[in-house]
Amino acid sequence: MCVLLRRFPYSLLYQVQGDTLVVLACFHRRRNPQALSGRIER
Repeated sequence: MCVLLRRFPYSLLYQVQGDTLVVLACFHRRRNPQALSGRIER
């Protein structure tokens, strides 16, 4: 899942695993989203 932060130009990419929230990435929205795909293992 991805959420946009209102006051800052960042997005959070996260997963919910049971009762735990795991943050996978925090990235600037003006960057190329394809650059992020090479950093995260699915």
